[in-house]
Amino acid sequence: MKVIILTASTMKKTIDGKEFSGKCVTGYDWVNNRVLRFVGNKDGAPMGNPFCDQFNLLDVFDIPVLGPCPKSCQTENVLGDYGKAEYLGKYEGGIDTLYKKMQTMILPDGSFMWNRSYKLNDVSSFTHSLELIKVTDLKKIDGQPKKCEFLHNGKACKFFSVTDPEFANMESYIGNAYLAISIPSDGYEDKGFFKFIAAIYPYRPNAQSTKEQEIKNDLSIIDQLRLISEGVNPMTGALFDFDELSKDETACHYSQLLAYKMGLIKKTSPGEDSLNLQVKQIYERLRKWRLEVANAQGVPAFCVFSNKDLLEIASGDIKNKEELINVKGVGPKRYDLYGEAIFDILKEFI
Repeated sequence: MKVIILTASTMKKTIDGKEFSGKCVTGYDWVNNRVLRFVGNKDGAPMGNPFCDQFNLLDVFDIPVLGPCPKSCQTENVLGDYGKAEYLGKYEGGIDTLYKKMQTMILPDGSFMWNRSYKLNDVSSFTHSLELIKVTDLKKIDGQPKKCEFLHNGKACKFFSVTDPEFANMESYIGNAYLAISIPSDGYEDKGFFKFIAAIYPYRPNAQSTKEQEIKNDLSIIDQLRLISEGVNPMTGALFDFDELSKDETACHYSQLLAYKMGLIKKTSPGEDSLNLQVKQIYERLRKWRLEVANAQGVPAFCVFSNKDLLEIASGDIKNKEELINVKGVGPKRYDLYGEAIFDILKEFI
């Protein structure tokens, strides 16, 4: 199961008198538009060492899922084979794009943020336990190092606990941010269920010069273009043929800029090609094949290979299985899935 890691927050939990400590790890399944909560055992314990430390925010992992183990309102709980989890790289689409995509999730029970309080008295109606929300005026509460307050849709939300381990290193005033906000599987006797913030994604400095703002806007465009370059509509997550988009002159200009920003090609002297003709032809052939595979699997193109991976293959002068496996971004698992097809393409250019 390919997921983008949303939270990897510290957690302690007591089950049947035994205390478990580790991380609360959740991931967003882009293809099926859902959140999964990866637990340490069928009782919902946090994921412990040695596995939990390999997961960091916005990492992309392929995690084998052994089966669901829902508990109370945390119906997303699943048990994974974490020793076989494969790191696929960092999610490069940007937190804003991820937030927009997650807003399309169907939550028939509604948002638990309708109540601005940090507490819910009853969670029995909820079929989900984690949401990504956009807030402003986020700041720490004086004298309470693990609590914060913020504005959500212009309304004050106070005394929310934070389990993001990076919170201690953040400034007292954070400002604008995306928050992964969660509710626990169990309440505290008659006191209710306390929402908590499992991850904080600051998305803009609070004071910027005009030039700094221009740079920030440029990065926002690049974040969206990364998805476009992979054949994904950044607003909807739908697949499309990049070759059709590239017929538009403006899109061609931005895609070239994007290639420079991502380091896929280098600026060269006038009259020089950034890549030799054969490498370009192999690269374009691989991209066409990748789109066919992605469409057949119903996944975004970057879930098959990134542009950078394809460029490494195209320019690598690969002659055998070992050389292809050693290309960064391939590895044994992807070789088993796609190695034969890639060699068939490379043979076309011998």
